[in-house]
Amino acid sequence: MDKIEVTWSYAIRIWWSLAWRVVVFGGLASFLLGLLIGAIGAATGVQTDVIQTWGEIGGMLVSIPVGIWVVKVILTRDFPKYRLLLVPSLESRIENRLNKQTTENREADNHGQ
Repeated sequence: MDKIEVTWSYAIRIWWSLAWRVVVFGGLASFLLGLLIGAIGAATGVQTDVIQTWGEIGGMLVSIPVGIWVVKVILTRDFPKYRLLLVPSLESRIENRLNKQTTENREADNHGQ
């Protein structure tokens, strides 16, 4: 697997790919949730400042899953000259290999009895 040097140009492209999606989709989700909270609050006679507070809290909370979704989208996206890829760390590969050997040894001991 070829490795690409992490440059400022790549960092800016990846950041922009994340940023615009978070702003657009997070803003849209926050707006829709705020609209829903406002409509329910107004229909039930809740005070305006309480509706506003709950709308702000809801907008902040909805941005969390939207942000996570955006990261997942970016991790599965093919960019024109590259793609982001998660690979196991050296520690993880060693741990997996040791676990596999331990399992194989136990199976061999069980078959030998």
